[in-house]
Amino acid sequence: MKSSLAAISFFTLTLCLVCFFASKDLAPIVEYKSKAILVKPDIKQRWENELINQVKMFENFKSRPYRCPAGVLTVGYGHTGKFASSTLTEQAAEDLLKEELENYRAIVRRNVKVPLTEYQTCALVSFTYNCGEGNLRRLINGNSRLNSGNYKSINKLMPLYSKAKGKTLNGLIKRRMLEVSMWNGESLNDKSA
Repeated sequence: MKSSLAAISFFTLTLCLVCFFASKDLAPIVEYKSKAILVKPDIKQRWENELINQVKMFENFKSRPYRCPAGVLTVGYGHTGKFASSTLTEQAAEDLLKEELENYRAIVRRNVKVPLTEYQTCALVSFTYNCGEGNLRRLINGNSRLNSGNYKSINKLMPLYSKAKGKTLNGLIKRRMLEVSMWNGESLNDKSA
């Protein structure tokens, strides 16, 4: 009789405790097993940053309009056209650069008919920003060129675009070399090491 009375008391005590905690809106303690997750780096953001840094390095910031070696009125980080007639702060020039690079990315997407990696896209965006859409078309179209599936043609042809007003410029040679490196998946950080 004593053991059944103890069992009833234990049951009653347990029931009272459950009711007490339930009335206090305390959630029952649940043990969760942790699960490993794979965090993938944001490849697109990495290469966009690489692209912006590369363009800024070659264009250099100029707050006032000036004539580039090709004789084109330019301001900020290589901005031409309607933007070249006024002065820019460095922040305004960087914001404008990011906006223009998105426009050039759309030009590359519209013209290139084969799949590209993110770093290949960025290399062509840099090239197009500097050389224009017409030169992009000449670079990628034709027999044995990119749009016919010859990805290696970029390595050979891009360095040829290193002249302004008929003169070969060291800055353009270096820029094309870095764009080819970017095309091949090498970053500026790889080059500085």
